[in-house]
Amino acid sequence: MSGLVFAFNECLADLAAHGLCNDEIDQHPICVAWTDKLDDLSRSRRLEPIPCDEPLTKLVPRFADAMRSLCKEGLDTDTRNRHPITQDFVRQVVHVTGSRSTVKLFEALDACKQMVAGQ
Repeated sequence: MSGLVFAFNECLADLAAHGLCNDEIDQHPICVAWTDKLDDLSRSRRLEPIPCDEPLTKLVPRFADAMRSLCKEGLDTDTRNRHPITQDFVRQVVHVTGSRSTVKLFEALDACKQMVAGQ
């Protein structure tokens, strides 16, 4: 999951560089899809989202820094994925993107498929 968090952070920077505003980034299909995967890997689905007013462009870099710290501690992958710090960040990201909405997730995955197809 650490690699996914680091790549997500880079993706957000790319979206911002393309001129998208925070609201567009927070609801971007790729962000919704990646958040769903983070939610799965952290085993946070049974936990309520944590309300968060920060945009992903501020939240995810802090998440990446926290993940780097957890990696430096030498924790194994499963422990890092289920660590309370990881789960708290994921639950905030879930709140920002609304990724647990089944309709929103299916729409995001369909939009990602269309982007790959060049549509």
